[in-house]
Amino acid sequence: MENDAIKGRLEVAIQIVTLNDEYLLKGENGHHEQAVCFRLAMYLQGLFPLYHVDAEYNRLGDDPKRRDHPGHTMRPDIIVHIRGQDGPNLLAIEVKKKAKSKDARKLKEAQTKLMELTRPGGSYDYQLGALLEYSTGSSPNFNSPPEWFSNGCPEKS
Repeated sequence: MENDAIKGRLEVAIQIVTLNDEYLLKGENGHHEQAVCFRLAMYLQGLFPLYHVDAEYNRLGDDPKRRDHPGHTMRPDIIVHIRGQDGPNLLAIEVKKKAKSKDARKLKEAQTKLMELTRPGGSYDYQLGALLEYSTGSSPNFNSPPEWFSNGCPEKS
């Protein structure tokens, strides 16, 4: 699938979450990001009917997904793929709630994870990665466009 088609489908899913699930995003702190991830994954499944959309999926075939650092496992928030070792692995997504005092460490971890997941020739070889940040409160929204990753690097905007 072409990158632009994948990006377009993610943008549609973000719009649907924003319209249909505003309650999860409203309020001083909003709801836990896992609740937001679930709704986003649910809408993505309808937009990628030939693929599996999984949340917190921690497998590479039958083995746990591992970070480049020994002993560290990884669970992307959402992935779009065909289960099993042969894939293809289309999209890895990390979702983070924007903090009032931006937590740079959590964002850096998510960026590093997406670079590992999209690195060509790596264990995972996802075609694209996306980092989504959302704000809560009286006018909640997602960053648009998401921060995209491919070939092990952030894409230039």
